[in-house]
This record gives sequence, structure tokens and C-alpha cells, in this order.
Amino acid sequence: MNKKYFFKNLYEKVIDLISLEETILNHMDQRMLNHVYLSIERAIADIGLSMDIGNKDFIVGYHHSVGHLIGVGYSKESVMLEILGERGGINDGKSGINHFASLKKRYISTTIIGDNLSIALGLAMAYKNKQNKGKVIVFFGEGTASNGAMHEALNISSLFNLPILFVCYTDGKVLTVKSTSVVSNQEIWKMAKWYGIRSKKISSMDIESIYKIRKSTKTPFLLQVDVPVIQNEKKKEYIFETLKKYTKIQGISEDNKKQMKG
Repeated sequence: MNKKYFFKNLYEKVIDLISLEETILNHMDQRMLNHVYLSIERAIADIGLSMDIGNKDFIVGYHHSVGHLIGVGYSKESVMLEILGERGGINDGKSGINHFASLKKRYISTTIIGDNLSIALGLAMAYKNKQNKGKVIVFFGEGTASNGAMHEALNISSLFNLPILFVCYTDGKVLTVKSTSVVSNQEIWKMAKWYGIRSKKISSMDIESIYKIRKSTKTPFLLQVDVPVIQNEKKKEYIFETLKKYTKIQGISEDNKKQMKG
């Protein structure tokens, strides 16, 4: 995927995600839905790393999965129907609000902490044994760093040189508590070096790094993605301002700009 197409596609999908999450929030405010983990602060990284994976790569998500679903190509309407448990959803309303799966789109998610890493490890091992040219991308939060499954996954992926990209989001929180009360070392990316795995830390708004990393990873790599703390009313504006920096140089159409303002 060339850079111009990447930015244009990212731009359009982020707009869809924000629209979807506004609809979800309205349903939650009206008590039509229980809590759904949203992805707006992770929008650029979620979509940038998961979109257009083709028929080679596979994505394993976690409880913040809404952005991935838009990234892999589902419409905001089909995702909303699934969350509401209705026909027409991506699994015909059978997966609930967090556990999504689609072999067609090569995506699966689970909310059990550390469990998705074990699934991703098995997939990556199968890829290597079958000499598949793709890779596995697995997303998780910093709380998982306190779980032995992460260290097992890093160790085994290094031993067998598996095609897997670990994406760890850090926002200073683990559910309802500060992450410092659960994880002693907040520099998760440095843990990868204990196992001889390449790693890097970036911001969730670093579009250039996201574009480069998704293209290059064929061996174990841990990407720590720092999520900025933004006041709720400013999140949408902050993300759009980040995207707007790239509109001129990447040739985003005027129609897209008008859609953004709307």
C-alpha cells in the first residue's frame, strides 16, 4: 500500500470510527447498552495497524476492539448491529459487545487478559510451520505486562523467531486503577530486549511510524503505543487536528475535508 492511499484510507476510516463511537455513547447514555470499551484515543493506531491486511496477516484484538473492526473493513452499521445483538451484525448479533471473530476478515478478539497473546502465539507458530508469508498482530494493554502470558509469548516468539507484532497500549490505567499499582516497569518496550526482541515506543498519533512499522515487521517486534490523556470533549478535535497535518501533502480530497467538518 503506497503512502498516499494509506493516509486517505486512514482518514476515512477514522471518521467512520468516531461516528460509530458517538452512536455507541448515545445508546449508553440512554441505558440501551451496558459499558462498551471505546477506541477513540487509539483510533489512528488501531486503524492504521489493522486496515488492508489482505489475505496473509491475522489480527488478534482485546477489549478495545471497535477500532480494529473498522480497520479490517467492516462498516460502522454492521459493527453497531453486532453490539446491539441484532441480525446483520458481523456475527449476526451472537458475539456480544467484546468478543468478535471473523475468519473472512482474519480477526478475532477476547477480553481475557493475556489469553489473546496465547492465541496469537499459536497462529504465528502455524504461520511459520506452513511458511506463510504473513504475520500476526496482537493488541493488548499495559496491565497484561503483569501477566505471565506476555513473558511466555515474548520468550517463545524469540526462540522460534515468529512473525508476530506485539502492540501494547499504555495510558496509565488498568481498568479502574493506576497502572503503577499493577506494573512496576512502565517502559514495556524495554522488556522485549530481555528476550532479544526488537522494540520501539511511539505515540498513538505518530502516523509516520505506524505506516513504516506495519510494512516492515516479519520477525518478533514489540511496539509500545503511548495513548495521550485528553479531556472527553477535546478528543475528536485532537484526532482531527493530527490528521489534518497530512491532508495537503497526501492529497486528501475536498469532499473528505467537508465530511470531517460535518
